[in-house]
Amino acid sequence: MDVIAAKGILENYNAHHLDRVGEAIEVLKEKYGTYEAIAAEVGPNQHTISKYYRLSKLPEGIRWKVEEGELSGEAAVQICRLKDENDQWVLAFAIVDAGKEALTARECKEVVEDVRETGRPVEEVLTQRFGFDFDSTVLFPLLVDYWFRFKVCRAAWNRQKEWKSLVNEILKQWLNGREFSSTADLKGISRELIDAASRLEELAE
Repeated sequence: MDVIAAKGILENYNAHHLDRVGEAIEVLKEKYGTYEAIAAEVGPNQHTISKYYRLSKLPEGIRWKVEEGELSGEAAVQICRLKDENDQWVLAFAIVDAGKEALTARECKEVVEDVRETGRPVEEVLTQRFGFDFDSTVLFPLLVDYWFRFKVCRAAWNRQKEWKSLVNEILKQWLNGREFSSTADLKGISRELIDAASRLEELAE
């Protein structure tokens, strides 16, 4: 990407994917040296440039949820402050799974600051401070627990898919050509899904 293209992207940053905006900022930073200098040359203020650069460094699947509008920019900025990538995923999934209105940007900031100050796991902070339930289960199409859904989501979001769509795909593939004579046979589906989710998660790393 050259400087002219980078300027064009940054001037219309809301119309581009975050990874492209991040690439443009890197090109312009190499040219102009600082966010302040980029802001003077291109237009967005240095706070906005800094914000979008940080968002561009989030894992791909989390960036997708920001671009889809299921994670607010303000919440995503707080997620950026978590050093551990798994913590970033846990907080992002918790917000999306509960609905983005379930945790305000200020509350998200409180969670992040607690984690950074105490070293406690994100899920422990969310449970104690805001009553998040990490023992919940969902019947879709089989009974699956929270951490199973989290695992599948990591793989699904990195492919720009919803976790339910990915589960459906796995089920269709696994059920294709199979016949079941008893409920005992169906128990194997759950085990197969867990194994498949583990493989998908490894691919997503």
